[in-house]
Amino acid sequence: MDSGMLKNVTFDELQIGESASLAHVVGRDDIALFAAVSGDVNPAHMDPKYAATDIFGHIIVHGMWTGALVSAVLGTKLPGPGTIYLGQDLKFLKPVSPGDTITATVTVKEKRPEKHIVLLDTICTNQHGVQVLSGTATVIAPATTIEWPRARVPDVSIRRHDRYDAFVMDAEFDFSLTAPLEEALVRGTPLYFVLETEVTRSRSYWFDERVNSPQFVRRLFFTALTNSYRVDTGRSVGTPSSYPTLDEALRQIRLVRGRTLLERRELKSGERYEVSLRLKLDTTQLPKPLQVNTLVSREWTLASDWYRVVLTP
Repeated sequence: MDSGMLKNVTFDELQIGESASLAHVVGRDDIALFAAVSGDVNPAHMDPKYAATDIFGHIIVHGMWTGALVSAVLGTKLPGPGTIYLGQDLKFLKPVSPGDTITATVTVKEKRPEKHIVLLDTICTNQHGVQVLSGTATVIAPATTIEWPRARVPDVSIRRHDRYDAFVMDAEFDFSLTAPLEEALVRGTPLYFVLETEVTRSRSYWFDERVNSPQFVRRLFFTALTNSYRVDTGRSVGTPSSYPTLDEALRQIRLVRGRTLLERRELKSGERYEVSLRLKLDTTQLPKPLQVNTLVSREWTLASDWYRVVLTP
C-alpha cells in the first residue's frame, strides 16, 4: 500500500465514474492472519489435505478477505478518511487462490445530495483480469477535506504449531490445446490430463533413491446442453466445476494448488531431494480410433516441459 498521507475526496468533489484501486498478493500468511482474527478456520482455507477433496481441489482464500480489500479502498482512497460505510452487497464469482494478485476497484455510480450518500460499484479481479467479486457499496461521503498521516500498521509474526506436516505443491503449467484436440473436445471426447511427479533423494554412493511418485488426474469435457466446459479434479466432492470459455477451463487444468507431495515422515532432515513434475495429456484415455492419430501426428499429443525443484528439509 501507499505510504505517506491519506487524503479524501469530499462529496462535492466526487465525480460519477471516478474510481480508485489497490492491489495485494495474497499469501499463506494472509490466510493464517485472517483466520486468527476472524475465527474462521474452515478447513477449505486451512488444511491442504481436506481442500484437495473439496470442490476446488486446493486451498482457497476466505471470501471476506477479498471483501476487506474493498473496505480498504473506500476508507483510504475513495472517498477516503471520513467515509461512513453503510452497506455492501457482494457476489463471490470465482475462488481466490494463494499467490493470486487481487485488485479491488471502486467506482462512483450515484450521488444522493440530501444525506451525502454515495453508491459505488465494487469489483475485485485477479492477475488474469477475471472478476472474482462484485457488488455495490453504500457510504456517506465526507463533507470536508481531511488529510491525515497514514497509520503505521504493527509488525505481526506468525508462530505455527508445527514446522510442517507435509510438502505441498503450487504450480501453473503453460500449454494450449491443438486444433484437433479442441475439435475432439467440442464433439464430446473428454480429455484426461495427468500430473506426473517424481521425488528422488540424492545418494553419493549409489543411484538416487526414488521416494515417491504420486500422480493426479484431471478431466476436461464439454457439455453441449449448457454450452460450457467442465473440469473434474478426480478428487472433488460434488459436481465438476463449470466454465463458460475454454480458456477459463484450461486455466483450472494448468493450475495446481495445495497438492501434497510428501508427508513429513517420508523425509530425512538435511538430505537433498529433487522434485520433478510435468502435466501431460493421457492419450491412453482417448477413444481407440483417435489413439491411432497419436502415432502419426504430434497434434494429438500434449505435454509440458519437466520442472525440477530441490528440497532440503
